Amino acid sequence: MTEPESGVRLWSEAGGSGGPLLLLLHGLGANATVWRGIAAIAASRWRGRWLAPDLRGHGRSGHRRPYAFGTHAADLAGLLDPGDEVIVLGHSMGGAVGMTLASGWFGCACAMSSPLASSSSGARATSRGRATLPGRRRAGLRRAMRRSSATSASPASRA
Repeated sequence: MTEPESGVRLWSEAGGSGGPLLLLLHGLGANATVWRGIAAIAASRWRGRWLAPDLRGHGRSGHRRPYAFGTHAADLAGLLDPGDEVIVLGHSMGGAVGMTLASGWFGCACAMSSPLASSSSGARATSRGRATLPGRRRAGLRRAMRRSSATSASPASRA
């Protein structure tokens, strides 16, 4: 458990090393266990760290009001190191919390992978000049994993 500046203890699972950080945010009524399958893939294919927290009021984290998107985003910002490059994969409410985190109000450089991050024209929302992952969750994550693996491999090993 980690206690951000808000004073609410957040439980999380984490793995990997280096960057970027893949932040896995669950939806309303769920907790970090919904990401176990993705976390297993990230453990073997993601070039950086990954973090799957239980948001305030969910699962094994502390329960204290308020439960607003901004409150959740502030809690998460307290878990991040300054300068972290963060890729957010959010489901439902987790996507909204991720978009709030990426707003620039919380000092995070985030890219989003969420249905909320794409418009019907295919344009992607960006935060602080960062490109986002495609809005199609599974396909977008698979492409990101392949890119992550490819960029971390040496040119000789890709030949």
